[in-house]
Amino acid sequence: TSAGVAQDLCLVYELGYGSLDKMLTDDEKAIGLSCKVRVRIAAGVSRALNYLHCHDPRACAFHRDVKSANIVLDLALSPKLIDCGLSKFVPDQNSHGTIMSTRGASLGTPGYMCPTYLRTKTFDTKSEIYSLGMVLVELLVGRVQGVGEANDLFGIYIDDESPISDDLDMRAG
Repeated sequence: TSAGVAQDLCLVYELGYGSLDKMLTDDEKAIGLSCKVRVRIAAGVSRALNYLHCHDPRACAFHRDVKSANIVLDLALSPKLIDCGLSKFVPDQNSHGTIMSTRGASLGTPGYMCPTYLRTKTFDTKSEIYSLGMVLVELLVGRVQGVGEANDLFGIYIDDESPISDDLDMRAG
């Protein structure tokens, strides 16, 4: 095309089973998420975050909205981390890059956001690992944070120190 002429763009996704949160809340689909598959999902999401955090030697990139709704499973039940709309590249403090951000606003999904981040408004690797931890709890108990009657998984298993072993998802086998 000639200069100055807009091109049509499209985003293409692989055909798959859908998001992890939908799989966990559907009894029929959750049976397909065996223990082995759940461990593979956890490892895949961990690798994706490690890539974001460590790939560029100049600085980290943060997803900033890690949750089961932003993890989709392809036909091989391999996880893909999607929806990078809140992602942020944080250049080394010695570089002269520009950071686009919203001052004073905590960005992310309630229930998956690190309490320290909410209090300090400072997002770092630990903030993202907190969100990953919430996804790991979801994989273990087969419930989604913020959905259903007992929807505060952090409150149940961390604050109240309820043993997670009593609530493991039996659909995983």
